[in-house]
Amino acid sequence: MRPIKNILFGVLVALSVSFVAFYSTSCSKDQCGAVTCQNKGVCFQGVCNCIYLGTGGPNCEHVYRDMFSGLYEGHAPIDTVGDSTHALFFRPSDDTLNREYMVVFWQDTLRQSLVKLPIKLYNYSTSGSNFKVVDSDNMNVIDYYAYSGTGTISVNTVSMRLVSVDTDGVKRVFEFNNYIKK
Repeated sequence: MRPIKNILFGVLVALSVSFVAFYSTSCSKDQCGAVTCQNKGVCFQGVCNCIYLGTGGPNCEHVYRDMFSGLYEGHAPIDTVGDSTHALFFRPSDDTLNREYMVVFWQDTLRQSLVKLPIKLYNYSTSGSNFKVVDSDNMNVIDYYAYSGTGTISVNTVSMRLVSVDTDGVKRVFEFNNYIKK
């Protein structure tokens, strides 16, 4: 009787080990079941992977250019009327696939646009981003000037260094320091 008990016990142990091994490898829990990715993010092994550039966050819930959109005011880099304020108005570009792109309008004291420039965000996070004026057709020519520049932006402030070069090669530098979001 003892050999039969040992055999049955051995078979039972073998079946138990086989069941555990089979169950743990053939059936895995759905790690993405409770995860909701936004902005077309894709869940893989419980983590959202943000497909679009310019989006982020644990669930791809942040579209950085939307966070930074708005009107920022500060002292004019060229103050011809004495203690005037100018504004930089940032809005998303029309590009719906690549969400790193925005447009900035430099506005005078009457909120008339002086210059419209495309920019690209990089090193973005919820606390802020760097940006660069985007060249188009080799030079970003607007009103007979070519523009280049860089800056930093957050939900509260923006600073930008803008360089213009006219058709005669005369270069001017404009500093927009710590403009405040309105």
